Amino acid sequence: MPDIIKLLITDIRTAWPETLIIFRGDSRFSNPEVHSRIDLLENVMFITGPAGNSRLRKPAQPVIDEAEKRYKAT
Repeated sequence: MPDIIKLLITDIRTAWPETLIIFRGDSRFSNPEVHSRIDLLENVMFITGPAGNSRLRKPAQPVIDEAEKRYKAT
């Protein structure tokens, strides 16, 4: 597991011992070592997002546009 993740978990646990920690990383951070080590930790989850996909971008564009509009409005 990368050292930065270990450090973050330690710091978060010090401040909030019972908090569920969810790390979100892109597909570069998705590897068996990270997943297997995080799976052993209590109240820690890891979510990876896939790399961009131009074929999916077109049908998703209306949802993306609406989300951007709502974000700017608030």
